[in-house]
Amino acid sequence: MNKVVVGIVIGFFTGYLIRKMQDDGQFDCTYDNACKFFRKSEKDLKNIQMKPNI
Repeated sequence: MNKVVVGIVIGFFTGYLIRKMQDDGQFDCTYDNACKFFRKSEKDLKNIQMKPNI
């Protein structure tokens, strides 16, 4: 029972910290980097598809 209570407290605390970081805008750079990566990946896939087979 003690382990369950400790797990709930740790989960609550982790959720609180993540929410606070999100409110402070600390995940904005991560989101921007992910968007850049997906745009570049999409361009690369289109370039691969458009190359003629030799």
